[in-house]
Amino acid sequence: MRCEKVQESILTDYLDAQMNAKQKKDIELHLAGCVQCREFSIAAQKTVIEPFEQAQNATPPSFLWPRIKNAILSGQEQKESFLEKFWLNWKPAFYIPKPAFVFATVAMFIILFGVVAHLKTGNLSVVKTTSGDQTEYLSYLSEESEDTIINEGKGLGTAIEEYFL
Repeated sequence: MRCEKVQESILTDYLDAQMNAKQKKDIELHLAGCVQCREFSIAAQKTVIEPFEQAQNATPPSFLWPRIKNAILSGQEQKESFLEKFWLNWKPAFYIPKPAFVFATVAMFIILFGVVAHLKTGNLSVVKTTSGDQTEYLSYLSEESEDTIINEGKGLGTAIEEYFL
């Protein structure tokens, strides 16, 4: 292990006995071989742990804890803005559990897909024509009937043309 990592572990977890057995064994092996880290551990022990071993447990007066609690709570109330209070009051009305939200989203996409698919395909009518039908239609267009004969320069003579011309 690197010395920096060992010294950090000594200050954070080793002196508080908050390490698992493997980590503790690794640190102790490093301390056995590294004089600098061993001296660091002894100095940390003297500065961090020993002064508090002889300290007496002080019991605060009974009126002190309610004052501290009220000060903490009033500090939290002052920090809450109008929007935070509004959101805390109205959040239950708008809260949707995650599974319900997922279900609603999936259902919405299925319905949307169905509507779009129906719009794309529902209004289209398929016209099946054969080459014989097309030939018959083209010959009909090319034939001149009595209605389309030009009458002495008066136009084609159809009712629509007379209306528009």
